[in-house]
Amino acid sequence: MRLLNSITETRRLELRSYHRALTASLFEQAGRGRADEVLKTWRDERANLLYRAAVSPTSRTDFPVQRIVDIYRSLAPSSAAMALFEKAMALDLTGINQLDIPIASNPASAPAIFIAEGRPAPVVQSILSKMTLGPACKTLIIAAVSNELESATPQTASAVIARVLSDRTNIGIDKAVFSSGAATSAQPAGLLNGATGVAATAPSASIMTSEAAAADVGNLLGAIGAAGIDPSGAVLVGGPATIGRLMGLLGDLDLDALMTLGLGAGDKSLTAIAPAAVASGYEGAPQIEVGKDATIHMEDTTPLDLVASPSTVAAPQRTMYQINSLAVKVRGNAAWCVAPGGVSVISGGVQW
Repeated sequence: MRLLNSITETRRLELRSYHRALTASLFEQAGRGRADEVLKTWRDERANLLYRAAVSPTSRTDFPVQRIVDIYRSLAPSSAAMALFEKAMALDLTGINQLDIPIASNPASAPAIFIAEGRPAPVVQSILSKMTLGPACKTLIIAAVSNELESATPQTASAVIARVLSDRTNIGIDKAVFSSGAATSAQPAGLLNGATGVAATAPSASIMTSEAAAADVGNLLGAIGAAGIDPSGAVLVGGPATIGRLMGLLGDLDLDALMTLGLGAGDKSLTAIAPAAVASGYEGAPQIEVGKDATIHMEDTTPLDLVASPSTVAAPQRTMYQINSLAVKVRGNAAWCVAPGGVSVISGGVQW
């Protein structure tokens, strides 16, 4: 009987607290006082907790949106191409093979926006071209790391694996994006494919070296503007030697200058790219897999199937179990494109 009385009393207190919390909430909604002030008069902590409790479950719409381009950037933090894509349009290609993006190519024909009172508004007539994004192409890279990382701290293991993956991923992505090659079944065309060539300015007795560098930058941006592409926020891309010398000659630039090893350390090319003319697309987030027992062909240039018909065997092969290592594989699907005239490059390289 005592136990029953105790349960009944507990239940009565719970109901009273619930009733007080509901009453305080109704008082606040009716404008008759703040609920927390009303609850203070009852000194009922249980009712106060009930009032502050969540009334609806958290849904997926409450989660912050993560841009896929940011996730890819985390895999290649030093990639000039990913830095460019962060400034440009990024689109979701999930379930989409190709996407045509319209581009207005006649800015000089834009009508005046100020008109006299009572006059009709002009109708904008644009000559539209397009750039085609997609299909997304597969990116795939494998790295082998020591199995000792399994006994390391999570911070140490993640830092080492990230370094192993990013070292070559940075260069690999930049080589593909800043190439002049045409599109293939394996990858999109490089951004420099069809780029506008600009003659280099040579230093002379009448043209200082810094003036020649400034003229090259101005001519690159001018070529983009002449194509009807907004050059605002354009980025300059070149090898470390070229970008380093440019910054030394011109000082603090208002333009982003991106260094890349994808062009080669001694390359003297200088490229300007307008983010307004570039789009990148991604089919889902990259997937990371780790295997202890995989057998892989240890080759980074021309990897082959382990065994191919009729009797071709790839060499050298390594089994992760035998060499006490981990194989880390990163797979993703991405594409990019650029509008005609959105990229200009110094023909033959700079002369300063």
